[in-house]
Amino acid sequence: MADLDTPAPTDTATGAREPYRVLARKYRPTGFDGLIGQEALVRTLSNAIASGRLAHAFVLTGVRGIG
Repeated sequence: MADLDTPAPTDTATGAREPYRVLARKYRPTGFDGLIGQEALVRTLSNAIASGRLAHAFVLTGVRGIG
């Protein structure tokens, strides 16, 4: 519960506070380049996007936070 009492860091240039985000969301990759060790997954998704044949859903499994 100590995390809830800790103030959010401020941006010194504007004085604005950054919203609190858990580390898993803060450092989550925003593109395929950030997916380290997931070449097969990146290739599958890239090929689906390039061919314009996106499936209705993709099931991506694994332990949360490790990638």
